[in-house]
Amino acid sequence: MPEDRSKDRHKFRASIADVGDLWKEFGQLVGDGNRSKVIRQFIAAMLGRPGVRMPRRRDYPPKG
Repeated sequence: MPEDRSKDRHKFRASIADVGDLWKEFGQLVGDGNRSKVIRQFIAAMLGRPGVRMPRRRDYPPKG
C-alpha cells in the first residue's frame, strides 16, 4: 500500500501560503491553474529528468 503523503502536501501548501503576494504574482504569471504544473516541471528539470527543460518565464510587467 502506498505511503500517505497528504500531511506533507498540507505542510508544503502552508509554507507556500506564507509567501502571500509572491504566490499571487506567480499565479498571475503562469495562470492560477498552472502553478502546480510549473513547479513539477521545475523540480523534474532540476533533477535532470530526460526530455524535461526548465520552465521559461513569460514577459511579465515589473511592479511599480
